[in-house]
Amino acid sequence: MSEGLNTELKYKFDILVCIALACLICCVCNHHEIPRSGVQLRLDVHEGSIDMLANDTLILRYHLKEIQPGNDLPGYYARSGHVHPLRTPDGQVLTDGFPEGHTHQHGLFMTWVNVRFKDEKIDFWNQQNGTGTVRHHSLVGEQRSVDTIGFTVKLEHVSLDQGAVIVEDRRYQLIRLDSLIVLDITSNQMNPGSDSIYLDQYHYGGMAFRGSAFWNLEDDSFADSMKVVTSQGFNRMDANHSRPYWTAAYGQLPSSIGGVVMFCHPSNFRFPQPVRVHPEMPYFVYTPVYLGPMYIEPGAVFQSRYRIFPFDGPPDIPMIESIWKNYGGSFED
Repeated sequence: MSEGLNTELKYKFDILVCIALACLICCVCNHHEIPRSGVQLRLDVHEGSIDMLANDTLILRYHLKEIQPGNDLPGYYARSGHVHPLRTPDGQVLTDGFPEGHTHQHGLFMTWVNVRFKDEKIDFWNQQNGTGTVRHHSLVGEQRSVDTIGFTVKLEHVSLDQGAVIVEDRRYQLIRLDSLIVLDITSNQMNPGSDSIYLDQYHYGGMAFRGSAFWNLEDDSFADSMKVVTSQGFNRMDANHSRPYWTAAYGQLPSSIGGVVMFCHPSNFRFPQPVRVHPEMPYFVYTPVYLGPMYIEPGAVFQSRYRIFPFDGPPDIPMIESIWKNYGGSFED
């Protein structure tokens, strides 16, 4: 009887040891998985800019204060309220803040070209035309958590004759998706006046990406042309004014190939929006006004949402599609 009891106790002890070892192995495995797949996010607010970092690498800088173009270029190109640089996770710069040949394009930016307000024609995009620009107004709020950092800013789309025509609240959120990082942008453009704002039909204008100087034929740093692939399988030559869910631009950078994907949210007006892909310059823009005029009534808000995915290496289509499913949800044609 004593022998049977000892045998039973030993059996139970062996089971407990096995359970303890399994738990220990699980804890050790989980401990190693966190730094391998985890991304540490940080938001730094400075006097003239806001920085978003992932694992101590600067991913993007938003400009609170006006930046001058330099190189003895005219002062009307000065700009605030835009993102430059936008970088890949390995730190390679994807954008150009004052590109050679088209100084009025500024990194990651959003505004309109063919605008009518109170019988005035305004171009917020082409600053050299002397009718309008965009400027940062104020920092509204900050967000910090383990998986998301972000900030909200107020911008003004300005008529040089009449002052602020569109007042915009724009939110930037850098989000950790397992081992990936994405940037979500939500734009709320409000008409603060008593007259409607008309955004007339045009072939570009909206949410834009201006690519690296290494992709710019007019720049001495030129290394290779920007390449494009879209959710419809189009390349740079046939993507112009198509209506993809997402658009990827990529090419040779100083260290290796890198690029960016922009996803158009299904809630956006005229989704899927047309994308203007320039055949020579390294830029593209989601432009709903290509399909016809739009307007913002007094007191009304025009909302747009986009997701940005910077990457190193050539585009990974299955990965991009998985990010689209996460962002676009169950949307189907």
